[in-house]
Amino acid sequence: MPDQILVSNGAKQSIIQAVLAVGFPGDEVIIPAPYWVSYPEQARLADATPVIIPTKISDNFLLDPKMLESP
Repeated sequence: MPDQILVSNGAKQSIIQAVLAVGFPGDEVIIPAPYWVSYPEQARLADATPVIIPTKISDNFLLDPKMLESP
């Protein structure tokens, strides 16, 4: 299935290309913390707003759905 193969210089390149492909100005990008330092900047490059959501080691760093609710 060659049409399902992607070649890139690394994961960061693939992530920024995905963010730029689906992100639009004014969008919010959810980033679970801890996160790689470049993730918020990648969101900003798409004119989107990074939204950092804390996670806990006791929850295996999984997102808590309650944290996704608007205040």
